[in-house]
Amino acid sequence: MQPKYAKGLIFVLALFAGLVISGILFLGFWVWKIDQTWSPILEGRLQERRQAGSVRVMAKNLKGESQWVGSFTGGRMEERQALQLSEVPPQLVQAIVVLEDPRFLKHGGFDVMGIIRAFVKNLLSFRLAQGGSTITQQLVKNVFLSQEKTFQRKFTEMVLAALVEKRFSKDEILEAYMNEVYLGQLGTVEIHGVGRAAEYYFAKKVDQLEVHEMALLAAVIASPHVYSPRKHPERAKARRDRVLKALAQANLILPEELQAAIAKPLPGPSSYVASTRAAYLMDALRHRLLEERGEMEILKGGFDVNISLDLELQEIAEKTLLDASLQWEAPQQAILLAADPRSCEIKAYVGGTDYRITQLDRIRQSRRSIGSLMKPLEISRLLEEDPTLNLATPLEDRPLEWSYDGGRGKWSPQNFDLKFRGRVTLRQALEESLNVPIARVYFEREPSGFLSNYLDSVRALGLEIPAERALPSAILGAIDQSPMNVMSAYLRLTRQALGLARDAGDFDCRLRFDARNDMPETLDGQAFGQKGARLTISALEGALRRGTSIAFGKKLPPSQAWAAKTGTSSDRKGSWFVALSPTLVVLGWVGNDEAKATTYTGATGAMPFVSKLVEKWAQRPELVQGWNWPQPAEISLSMIEMDRLCKVKDVDTYQKDYPTPESWSPPPVAKLVGTKNINYELFRAGA
Repeated sequence: MQPKYAKGLIFVLALFAGLVISGILFLGFWVWKIDQTWSPILEGRLQERRQAGSVRVMAKNLKGESQWVGSFTGGRMEERQALQLSEVPPQLVQAIVVLEDPRFLKHGGFDVMGIIRAFVKNLLSFRLAQGGSTITQQLVKNVFLSQEKTFQRKFTEMVLAALVEKRFSKDEILEAYMNEVYLGQLGTVEIHGVGRAAEYYFAKKVDQLEVHEMALLAAVIASPHVYSPRKHPERAKARRDRVLKALAQANLILPEELQAAIAKPLPGPSSYVASTRAAYLMDALRHRLLEERGEMEILKGGFDVNISLDLELQEIAEKTLLDASLQWEAPQQAILLAADPRSCEIKAYVGGTDYRITQLDRIRQSRRSIGSLMKPLEISRLLEEDPTLNLATPLEDRPLEWSYDGGRGKWSPQNFDLKFRGRVTLRQALEESLNVPIARVYFEREPSGFLSNYLDSVRALGLEIPAERALPSAILGAIDQSPMNVMSAYLRLTRQALGLARDAGDFDCRLRFDARNDMPETLDGQAFGQKGARLTISALEGALRRGTSIAFGKKLPPSQAWAAKTGTSSDRKGSWFVALSPTLVVLGWVGNDEAKATTYTGATGAMPFVSKLVEKWAQRPELVQGWNWPQPAEISLSMIEMDRLCKVKDVDTYQKDYPTPESWSPPPVAKLVGTKNINYELFRAGA
């Protein structure tokens, strides 16, 4: 060989050796870096995932049967059950190993032969047909890494798999894998582990599975979507049968068992499929549980939470909003929230039209101007404490200019229809939701416009009103509130009217997710705030017969106790509606996330959605009770005091001033007091 060629060859070999050594050093450094990064947390996190169970959320249906609603683990929407390897049938473990990692007992985390075999198949098929991942690699990827397909992630996965094999036994790795492996999707909830997958697919405990069912679970692992027995039964059966034949070839089942298993049909729908999604509620419940129980207990999981959700109402609420969103031309959003005022239990909770599109929970996480929903909440306390005010009090509905803040601010409220009616009663102002007369009530008491003290009673009901926002416009609802706070306020108002409040702190009502077994009893005698709340509810009952909620009232049985209030925020940026009864309060809102103007009012936007729930609830007469008002004979008041407690009119005058629509119920029953025929509108017929 000539010297110049020899020198060239030596140079090439030296360069190649240098590259090899550099590559080895680089890979060695990379392995060391991965080891240093992951080793401190590797064991703790894998042990945590081995033992983690989901928090299962259960609710009772109308038959009183407990039904699964959803599950979550820590911050993820997951359904899982922590099992020991001894609780998993050996044939199921064998089926999974045979299919996913036949050399599991021989390799040290990654299988070189498996990687070469996968590489060749991918090369021949010109696509990534196989990944060559072992069970240990799959476990590492699911617990520690992302699902991205990059060389860096794959190399890290192989190194971590080797580290896991050094620290854990094969049985421990299998146990963790059996609890971690992803096996399907139900709405927004992921099904992890063979324990919950057995319940999801077969409505059985894992130790009750038959051979053909175990084979199907093993078959689904490769791709739960592609091999779903419900979405793609042909694919699922073909792959299941492949697994069964592989078990027979490995002498793990007998030939006659193979034939019998292949003849078995795929599973039908399970009770899980019938469960409602309730995704917004699940997020809210997880947030509440983190507050009450702490992060560590939620991360550990493994317990059930029985909630008060009414599955029928929840399903109607979700479908109502989703159907409406599909018909809207412009992007809109809506919420529906229902609760029992006696116990403060949540019965329906939908924080948006479609959780799959947006996970923003507008019940908890958004604030909107509440408009006329403010009026009953603030007037209730005045009716309770101010002896000069009652529902028959005349008010002036004429132009008003209110100077406040030492003359630096001026405010001129307008009625929604931009008309003035002259003299009206407080009842009429509430029933027709007139702005100017209500504003005048406060103007006459505090013309300076410093209304913070007057709004303390509304704060006590649950609304958040900073002192700097206690402006005259606040009394007409120009304040932003979350629907959660608004619902709490109306629940507390209803509880006062029902006589559930002993003192200023006893009518508190924090919305409950958990179901309670007992119902509070109403008090004997006058409860805190009861008179003002009753009068306010009475006016909102009138709104169903004559006022802004008359379209809603026509849909309800006349014998049932209901009241309602519409609300439209300024510039029509939001539509509100609340319906009240002794057993259910329903709140609805319609608008958009950008706070742009809409074409809706309270009666045209949120009311139809609330009506869907109320109409269903109203079909359960055993649940819709009367307001439990006292009868007139039980109230020992003079005629003047009685006039302050409720609006008193001669029957003939009542019929003239407030004609009853033909499609609605007759006016309340007249009572004879002394020698005068008096109509007590406060007391509904049949109460």
